[in-house]
Amino acid sequence: MFKRKEREAPRKLTEFFRLAEGRKIQDGAGAGSRSASSTAQTNNNPTPSSGESHINDNPLSSSPFCSPVKQKRRIGEGGGNEDEAEAAGNEMDESSTQAEQLDAFPTSGQPIIDTTMKEMLQTLRGALQSDMAMFMNNTKREISAISNRVEYVENKMEEFTLAHNELVDAHFEVEDEIRAMRLKMADVEDRARRNNVKFRGIPETVKPAEITTYLQKLMMTVLPSLSPADITIDRAHRLPKPSFLPEQLPRDVIARIHFYHIKDQLMRFARQHPSLPDPYAGIALYADLSQATLSARHNLVPITKILRNNKILYKWGFPAKLLVEMNNESHAITSIEKGLDLL
Repeated sequence: MFKRKEREAPRKLTEFFRLAEGRKIQDGAGAGSRSASSTAQTNNNPTPSSGESHINDNPLSSSPFCSPVKQKRRIGEGGGNEDEAEAAGNEMDESSTQAEQLDAFPTSGQPIIDTTMKEMLQTLRGALQSDMAMFMNNTKREISAISNRVEYVENKMEEFTLAHNELVDAHFEVEDEIRAMRLKMADVEDRARRNNVKFRGIPETVKPAEITTYLQKLMMTVLPSLSPADITIDRAHRLPKPSFLPEQLPRDVIARIHFYHIKDQLMRFARQHPSLPDPYAGIALYADLSQATLSARHNLVPITKILRNNKILYKWGFPAKLLVEMNNESHAITSIEKGLDLL
């Protein structure tokens, strides 16, 4: 910016001289017209007034180097034509401050002394300093406005950051609560189904009204020590067939055993004997569990395979987890990573 101002200094000085030369030409033209008018008035009026004689006799009145301000003052003092004086005064009032400053400097027809050059340079320096001060003030105002805007944006960003952090913390808390609620719901649903047993493989020829009797006979065959009161079944019916089962396989039957300990004995027998005695050899028994528990147990299938291959006893807990005893210590496995670390 300063280099640009330094390059503009000689150009401004040149403009000063050009304006001064133009002022000289205008002053010369004005002096010629006034001289012609004065000659005409002299011929018409042989005895001019003292004021007119003063204007005509003054050699500086028509000088091109005399400033318009001085000419205006002399015209007023001489008591000449009032209209011309008023017109000249209006023209002088319309001139700029820069033109008035140039009137004090010599034109190209006069020699430039050191003092005059110094004054011209000081005037140029003052103009440059004024421009620089104006530019710096504008720049400071703009920087101040930008600084205020940046400070406002920073404050807003700080508020947004705090609000975002609060939302993230609340989000994590809600996720933990939702996870706990899902586990609780799955546990409640599994407890409501704990007396249910799924039978897969019962022929479709067994009518719905005959399902309860068919299941009671199966229980008496598997557990002959039971009494008729122990094999009470609250209700039993068929389920819609899942899409992953073969088409020829009959629909599953779900039954609610009235006594939980009887249901537990029945499931224990099914785990110990892969095949039931005739005529129920093709029937399999499964626990009735919620979908959330089934998904969690399916994720732990690789761990159960390792436990069976190593002949390590385990059982399922609620919510879905594996309860394993190793080296006289009980362990709960809730994920594959934890199971692999344990094994």
